[in-house]
Amino acid sequence: MRSAESILVAYDGSPASERALKAAVRQTSTLSQGVIHVVSLVEPVGGRLLMPDGRLYERWAALDCLRLTVAELVRAWGNKAPGVSLAAHLRSGEPVITILQLAEKLNVDLVLVGESDTAMHGELSPINRELLRLSSRPVRVEVPAGHLPTNFGAISSRPLFSLRQTARGMKSALPTNHKTLPPSLQ
Repeated sequence: MRSAESILVAYDGSPASERALKAAVRQTSTLSQGVIHVVSLVEPVGGRLLMPDGRLYERWAALDCLRLTVAELVRAWGNKAPGVSLAAHLRSGEPVITILQLAEKLNVDLVLVGESDTAMHGELSPINRELLRLSSRPVRVEVPAGHLPTNFGAISSRPLFSLRQTARGMKSALPTNHKTLPPSLQ
């Protein structure tokens, strides 16, 4: 499977979203050109924007903060291909719908999100489940090491979704009608 040329990463500054961003950088590291779109969901408050970290900024400052934060993380990881650019986006609204609308608008090849280390009882978060279920585009959820969700069966009616256990490098593309863990993952 070839690497996606255009990836949308949901980023809120959490370890889960950093894991997703790092996976996007890894996936595009061998491309001669591509783009990683990074979106943060913000809340408008009195003409300014409330960022996921709780800070209030003017719109221009919020966008600069996101750009600089993402660029610094990617620089520190040191494996971004020269032809791959980073684009920052700020959006407000319901997370699932907002992310999916932006994915369609940007015509991305892949939506990449992170799963929290504290996901309840080994299940995918409601937002990630809905992204997988509703997306017309491939969605990949970066799962923390040792946390393979148990509630992924029958949540996607789309052509592709996958779970990735980052520390082990284990990757599994599951068919859309898959109801149980494949034997290799049990």
